[in-house]
Amino acid sequence: MRMVLEELADAFPFSFCFAIVCWTAVMLLFQRKKDKKRPLLAFAACLYIGFLLYEGCMSRVDSFAAFMAWRIEPFSEISFSANLDWASSLSRILLNILFFLPLGFGGAWLACNNWRKIAIGALFGFGLSGVMKAFQFFHGMDFNLCYLLSNVLGILGGIAIALGLRTLISRIRQS
Repeated sequence: MRMVLEELADAFPFSFCFAIVCWTAVMLLFQRKKDKKRPLLAFAACLYIGFLLYEGCMSRVDSFAAFMAWRIEPFSEISFSANLDWASSLSRILLNILFFLPLGFGGAWLACNNWRKIAIGALFGFGLSGVMKAFQFFHGMDFNLCYLLSNVLGILGGIAIALGLRTLISRIRQS
């Protein structure tokens, strides 16, 4: 628990700055005057995405020079399976799924059963995951397609949970 709190404390400054910049852009582009809830939800989403970016990319570089250094490992270094010991790989895969569940859930929940918006949210999540894995690949970090697929599974799982909850709530209200 202490390690998780330390990681959150490390990630918070970057995530908060990212959230302020991203939230300002979202509010300038998409704000409706009568909306009271969405600005707070948008800020929370931007903060969460900033946390994901920090944990997936920024925490793995030591300095700005290392961030700007691009080096591509040979394709033989890309792994398609979990290459660590079994327990460690399983825990990383499960953590990737858990980290991306809220992204899929939030997007599908806010889309209110509009399939076009759900698809756009899913594509955004897939794109975010792809950008993070591309960053890791171009910086010579651990690039594993199992982890990319676990991110996608997390997004799809979040969408499924949100749609299931919406259906359950609507059936309870009808009866």
